[in-house]
Amino acid sequence: MPPKPPPVTHRHPVASPTARWLGALAAALLALVLVRALAAPPAPSPADVPPDSFSSARALEYTRVVLGPDEAPRPTASAANRASRERILASLDELGLEPTVQGAWTCPEHIGCAWSQNILARVEGQTSDAVVLSAHYDSIEASPGAADDAAGVGAAIEIVRALQHGPAPKNSLILLISDSEEVYLNGARAFWEHPWSKEAAVIVNLEASGTTGPSLLFQTGPENRWIVGMYARHAPQPATGSMLASLYALSSNATDLDVHLDHGVDAANFAFTGGSARYHTPLDNLAHLDEGSLRHQGESALALVAALLSADLEARPEGRVVYQDLLHRTVFSWGETANSVLSVLLVLLLGGLAFALRRRGAAPFGSTAKALGLSLLAVLVAGILGYTVSFLVSLGTGGHPAPWWAAAGVWELLYLVVTAVGLSLTVLHLGGRVSAWAAFVAVWSIWGAGLLVAVAYGPSFAPILLMPLAAAVLAGGAAWARAGSAPPIAVPTLITLLVWIPVCDSVASSGYSDATLGVLPWFFALSPMLPLLVGQSSPGRRPLVVGAALLAGVLGVAVLLPVADEAHPVGMNLFTVQDLDDSEVSQTQVEVSWNFAANPVAVIPEPMKKIIARDGGVVGSGWGVLGSSLSINGLWPGPALQEPAPTLLLSEDETLFTVASNRGATIHHVCTNASVTLPDGTTSPGVWDLPPGGICRVHRFYGPEEGPLRLSLGRPAEPLVLWAGDILPGAAGPTTELSAARGPHGVPFHFGDRTLVGRWVRKPPADGSPPEAGE
Repeated sequence: MPPKPPPVTHRHPVASPTARWLGALAAALLALVLVRALAAPPAPSPADVPPDSFSSARALEYTRVVLGPDEAPRPTASAANRASRERILASLDELGLEPTVQGAWTCPEHIGCAWSQNILARVEGQTSDAVVLSAHYDSIEASPGAADDAAGVGAAIEIVRALQHGPAPKNSLILLISDSEEVYLNGARAFWEHPWSKEAAVIVNLEASGTTGPSLLFQTGPENRWIVGMYARHAPQPATGSMLASLYALSSNATDLDVHLDHGVDAANFAFTGGSARYHTPLDNLAHLDEGSLRHQGESALALVAALLSADLEARPEGRVVYQDLLHRTVFSWGETANSVLSVLLVLLLGGLAFALRRRGAAPFGSTAKALGLSLLAVLVAGILGYTVSFLVSLGTGGHPAPWWAAAGVWELLYLVVTAVGLSLTVLHLGGRVSAWAAFVAVWSIWGAGLLVAVAYGPSFAPILLMPLAAAVLAGGAAWARAGSAPPIAVPTLITLLVWIPVCDSVASSGYSDATLGVLPWFFALSPMLPLLVGQSSPGRRPLVVGAALLAGVLGVAVLLPVADEAHPVGMNLFTVQDLDDSEVSQTQVEVSWNFAANPVAVIPEPMKKIIARDGGVVGSGWGVLGSSLSINGLWPGPALQEPAPTLLLSEDETLFTVASNRGATIHHVCTNASVTLPDGTTSPGVWDLPPGGICRVHRFYGPEEGPLRLSLGRPAEPLVLWAGDILPGAAGPTTELSAARGPHGVPFHFGDRTLVGRWVRKPPADGSPPEAGE
């Protein structure tokens, strides 16, 4: 009898180190694509949806009403602003409402005075409490403001229309369509002088700082438990996170809700932020407005407002929560007290798991300590690599600080590749004697430390750390109980990617251009996969070659792509000043968008630099006329303006002063050492001193809409000093050459191009003699 053959064994080859980390990188890229697809705004909704539902098609028509046929900018006190207000009033009349207009001066310190004309309407309820639905109809001077905030107004009107077809509200609804939001939130300040403001219990505000993307609930009031819970239960596609409010607080942006929160109301603030390159530029128009974003914002706000109108606002539960959505499908939330308890409990459970693994021999102390040091070293290597890459790309793009402004996807891919290469090469080449379980404990120990720091110093950030750590601890405990030989990778990695990819997206779309710190979000996103890479004693040179090839490929794409394009312009303004008494030339400041503040001079096109230098100007100076809050990167002395100066009249007793623009301007600057009071008795505290601590204080006025600006002056202790001018949007005639030199992708932004023409009425004495009268 022949001998029995040996049993057939199937040997599964272990993947090479290069294959492992390339597989991990591919998984991250796939997750990035899937998360973006699943979290995208819904498709537009037609006009024939049920009458009590939100229709983006109808909201878009209301948005057109706000914009008007020419889509002209609608700054406060302008003719376009007035025309938009009249069209909005007509639309509200058609809905059977009885809208009113509130006109008021407000003069916050260090900001300026504005004549705001808010539109108000209401739907009566059964209680004395009211829900306020708010949006603003003015725009910044350089932009039509289709998204910011004509779409908010259009959505608000459509929400009111839909609510009219629903049940009678228990609480009253106040529709506040404010003016002067772009003038430092003055319209919101004016609202609190209106009698209806005393009924406001909760405010829902609609905003935008981009033209596309999901609508995020990014800000709430201090007692947010009930608002977040109501939103999570009723919104069809909730998109939110408690960290958003903290990130917003760190930004330079502000909305009307910031003013409302000072009055102690509960609140919810919605905005979509994709396409931020078009924010406050001429490209914030109907052509770039995403109707899906409009639908998402309208449906979210309608669901919340409808729930608030039927709620018992007198019995609102108190308490503050932290929260985070998952794929815009569900929201996880828990109280801030529970935040601390859960975090400490998770860290203790992780410590217990580490102890149990050490006793079993799966994660010896020495191996775990080495893995911890290795993980921290990997972060450092990724950061150094990010700095090197940013430096090299800046050399290849002429020193431009944000070379992927026109391609945020390449920007994010660079962050991802830099982080993956830095982490993987470090771990593969130094982690030969580290066990997978030791790497698991080390990585999640870093997460635990980060969670405890967040709980202590930034509780709103805790959910994005706590949720992945909870998945890791639970999966790790289950694997230990089954005596598994390998740590769990799939579940913790999946939860981490779902939570952290939106964070990585937000960093890439924010305009931040330095990969040195841009690697940090991707470290957290990719770190759960590090246990896959340890235990390889000799990975060879192949990972180095592949990593270098990946970096070279992304670098090449980054350098070759254009810095800006038609859809992603560079913001650049020309601010021209003419003092008709002191100078025969005008002076023009070149202001560059804050997105490029890291190296603003590099953004100025070479043709513009040559023109400025040719005429004796300066590039890279810090010069400013009457102050500016923006980046000043060039000064050009041009020929005198051929524009008429305002008519300035001072009464004989020097107590009344009138500024009448001969150019149709409704923005005025007045610099004086006297106190300044408006006709309704409102006193202007002024904006800044010129120069700091110097001869006079600058007062800025937006309005009135019609007629001259009339001011009452208090008598100064010293001889009166008085200078005044008016500001008109648009580049001055002599700056035509500079304007053309911006190139095809340079556009006005924010305040836009503008000209200031003024003169002295009473000059400061140069030699101690009494001030002289101007013409």
